[in-house]
Order: sequence, then structure tokens, then C-alpha cells
Amino acid sequence: MNVSQTPAWVEAVEKLRNTTYFDRDGCLSVTSTLLQNQVISANDSTIFARDPITRQLLNSGKTTALTLLGCETICGPKTFYVDAGPRFMTWMLPIVLLLSNIELSPTDKRRFSTLLQVLGDPVDAIWSMVHKLQTWNKIYRIARWRILGRDDFRLTHGRARIAGMRVTDRIRRLRDRVRGVRHRRSWELSEIEKDDELVRIVATVLVGFEELVGPGAEHPSYYESVIREFWRDGGIEERQHWERAALELADSRTDEFFRTLLAVALYVLQVTSAFMTQIGGQPATPPGGVIASALFLSFLVPAAVLSNCLGAFTSRRSCLAIMTRFVDAAAPTDLRTGQFGRERDLIRSATWHQYFHESHFRGGNNTYRPFKIPRGSKLAGVKSCIMTVLLCCLPIVAGFAGAYPILLYAVPFGFSCRHVWLLTIGGLWMASLAMSTALHMFWRNEHQRWKVILVKDAIIGLGSLLTITLSALGAFNSCSCWGRVPFISDPSEVVIQLMTDDEYKYRDGSIFPGIVAPVIFFQLCFCVIVILQNWRGITLMRWNEGPRQDLWRRVQEAATRRARAGRVIEREEAPENQGQPTEPMDIALGPQRSAERMLGAQRELGSQMYDRRFFMTFWRRR
Repeated sequence: MNVSQTPAWVEAVEKLRNTTYFDRDGCLSVTSTLLQNQVISANDSTIFARDPITRQLLNSGKTTALTLLGCETICGPKTFYVDAGPRFMTWMLPIVLLLSNIELSPTDKRRFSTLLQVLGDPVDAIWSMVHKLQTWNKIYRIARWRILGRDDFRLTHGRARIAGMRVTDRIRRLRDRVRGVRHRRSWELSEIEKDDELVRIVATVLVGFEELVGPGAEHPSYYESVIREFWRDGGIEERQHWERAALELADSRTDEFFRTLLAVALYVLQVTSAFMTQIGGQPATPPGGVIASALFLSFLVPAAVLSNCLGAFTSRRSCLAIMTRFVDAAAPTDLRTGQFGRERDLIRSATWHQYFHESHFRGGNNTYRPFKIPRGSKLAGVKSCIMTVLLCCLPIVAGFAGAYPILLYAVPFGFSCRHVWLLTIGGLWMASLAMSTALHMFWRNEHQRWKVILVKDAIIGLGSLLTITLSALGAFNSCSCWGRVPFISDPSEVVIQLMTDDEYKYRDGSIFPGIVAPVIFFQLCFCVIVILQNWRGITLMRWNEGPRQDLWRRVQEAATRRARAGRVIEREEAPENQGQPTEPMDIALGPQRSAERMLGAQRELGSQMYDRRFFMTFWRRR
């Protein structure tokens, strides 16, 4: 029987098929009805496919399989899955939730470029975040050495001994709490805690400088110069300025880490529920391809976690205003009065407009740091950079390594249409990394380079997300793709299975969990390793409420003491100035009072001039 010679049974198929889309269950029902009514023959080799090994026709029960011609005639045209809507809400919504939990920098509407960079160049985006954490960690080490030097307890006591002291102290604290006794720390541990807090305060302020300077703060000598200029001898007044700035920076930084962990938990629960019908229920179609799509995008887990470890300021003016007040209050006298004759500029000056205009492509965005690539021929810097890039490639490689075998074992078994978009998007992401690196190294115009990279990331990112979403919803739900027609040389060898429930049950219970669990575990381990390696840097902008409240109390007490001292001085000078004009009184008091008033005027003038400059213009003595 030839299909082209039997239009009558084709008309019967049209009457029996109650859907206009490709549905394997509906197709199996129509085929069974046609066989029962003897409209088609079970021995028709143009409709039923042959087993590749036994060469027998697959025409009964669970082994029913069609040829390409039989499938196109009976099963209908290419369409999305029957449950495309529930699939999107069930599977793609956790992905969207992960994307929405990526911390955005406060750079007006351009902050949404972060999402484009994560989707269009995930390796470079994760690399930028890891580089920023490494920079903060380096700042902490610089501050510790410059503030404590050889008096550091870590050098005199050893890290292992200090760790043992902390563990012992926690055990004693629990014991004292059970007994109802007030806990008292040892003298050594108290001194260690004080030193750690002092270093943390200084390093937090240095991170504020790095946040706004970006590429101008690559060398350790920059931070050493800041400490030398503004810390000086570490007196009470200088320390109060640093404490106030550190407190304001910590209070102005967002902290949505635990909210992100909830989004990650929802993602993990949704993926694992595919193998547990007690939780996820029985889907209308087997979730093989959609599991692969979710695993392929699993790099969003470390991207969301690391971005929230960094956090962001509530406004791009917050850090700028805090650091301006700090520099204005803690700067040496000759800097505040504008007497710059004997000093030289270390960092480029810029107006406020330039700062706001350039911050998004000069390091204000956590996922875009073009200066992370080392300049010059320092072998150590190049080797460290290469190792960091390879480390940041691992989340993307892990997602690809998990998605590929799932698509390979899903129906149809073997290399199929869905592998094409998987390889294409993976290759585009690697090519995007190479393009971004080349542009950072050889394109000097920063603004134009940022625009080109943003357009590149938008095209690749949005195209990739759209392709993955359409694939999960059934873009390849057709007879051609289910039969792997583009990858089979002989069309007669095409086998399109209609009954796949048993195969999916076997793979859901034995193969897929062994692939999904290691990939998710690896992504979580990647986050833990990066956080532990840069823990000191992460804590600089993430103060617990207890230490933050203690620091706030000290700052407020210092401000109260200064205010009381000022009122005392005013009361002492009030009888002298009562009923007299200010300026003649200055002349009558002689050159000393006039000099003080002139110095105050110079300071005010210098402060006004400084406020119109970029906050990072500070000066070092020759």
C-alpha cells in the first residue's frame, strides 16, 4: 500500500486527528484506531519503521514507530509542545528568578547591561566579579600590613594557634551561656579582635576608593599612598574619620545574599522535582530537553551568588558623597586649604559630570571590568590572570557537560537537532570571551569599546536565551527532529518512536539523576570555593549588625564629644564678642586671630574647589 495512492485513509486520519500540532500520544492513538479499523495495514513499510537490528516492522503496542512519511501524514506539522505554557511557568520561571536576583549596579538604565553581559558573555562577567573579590582581598592584605606591620598577631602567634583560640573561645562561650555566667574573652583574643576590626575599617574605606577610581587603583602603591596621606600616625582624630566613613559605606551597601539563596534553592528544587513525581507531579510530556536547558543555564547560580556577595550601593551618589566627606575631613591641612605647591597629582582629576558619565564603563559595573587584564610583561600577573579565566570557565563548561549527555540519552537517542543549538551557543560564549578580551587589549577608546561590547553581548545573550526558551517549549517538536533526519544519510533508516514513557522512566530513575546532581553540586562548590578564597575581601562591605552597631555607637559618642567641646568654646568666647562686630574684633585681637580666620576662609575655599573635582584627586608630598 502506498500512501500517495490511498487518499481515503489520509482523509480518515484528518477526521481522527483532533489536534493541529505534533503530539506523540495523540499520534499513537490515531495510529491504533487506523489499525483497528483496518484503514491502514500493519505490514505497510512506508508507514511503519523497521527495527535497525532485527529489521522487523515496529507496528504494535509500545514498540510502534513510524517512518518520516508516515509521521508527517499521521502526526501533523511542526508545533510547540502541548504543555508549552506550563513548561515555561514550571521550568523557565526559576531561571528568570535567578536572573532577577543578579545585583545591578546603580548606573541609571545602563545597569540592565549587567544582565546582557551575563547572558552574552558569562565567562567574562564571572571573571569580572571574581577579579573584584580578589581586589578586595588584596586591599585587606595591604591594609593589614600597613596598619599592623610586624606587630600582627598572625605573624607572632601563627594562624593555626589563633584558629584554635577562636574555637576554644566559642566552646567556652556556649558553656558559659548554659551555666548563666558572663563570658570573658582572653586578653590575646581581645587584642586580635581589636586589630581585625581596625584593619577592617581601614580596608573598607580603601574599597570605597577602589569603587570610584576603578582602573586607577590597580597597583598596591596607590592604597599605600592613601593610608600614608589620610591615616598618618593613626591618631584619635584620624581614626574617627576612618570609622565614620567605614560605617557609612557599610550602611549604604545592599545585602540581598539570603534572598538569592532562596532563589537558588527554588531552582535546585525545581530541577530535582523532575525525578520525583511526588513533588513535581506527572508532566504532560517527558522533561528531558527542558532539564538540559535548565542545566545549561546553571552558571546563573554562581553569577547570582557572587554578584550578591559584592552587592551594590543604593545610589551611585552614595559612595561618592561619603568619600568626598572623608577626604575633606581627613585630608592634610595643605590639601584642605588648596596649597598644592609642593605636591603632585597621583590620580587623574575629573568633573562630577565625567564621573557619572564614565562610571558604567570604568568599573562601576560589577560584570564589566576591562582593566582586569594585566598590562606589561609581568609573568606572575599573566599566569594568575590565565588561571582565573580557566577557573571562571568551569561553571559554563559544567553546564554544557551536563546538558549534552541528557540530550544524548533523551528521545531521540543520539545526536539530534537540540545538540545543534547547544554547541552553537557554547561556541558563541567562548567566542564572545575572546572578542571581549581582544577589544579590552587593543581598543583604547573606552566609551566606544563599551558600546561595541554591549551590542555584541545583547545580540548573543538575547539570541541565546530566546533559543533555549523556544527549545524548551518545543521549537524542535517535529517529525524531522524526532527522527534525527538531518543526521541520517539513509531516509529509510529513520525511526520515530511514538511510545517513549518506559524509556523516560528508566532514564529519569537511573541516568539523569547521576548527571544533574554532580552539575548542581559543582556549581554550589564553585561558589563556596570562591567565597572562601576571598572571604576577607567579602567581609569588608558586609558588616554584621552587631559590629556595625558598636561602631555606630563609637562614632556617635565621638560626634557628641566634639559638639560639646564646640559649645564650651563658644561659651568661653561669647563674653568677648558680645555687642561687637565680628571683623573689627578680629583686628583688635591682633594678627593671631586674623590668621586663624584667614586659615578658616582658605579651608572653606579649598573645600569648595575640591568639591567640584573628582573625589580621588589627592596629593602626595615629594
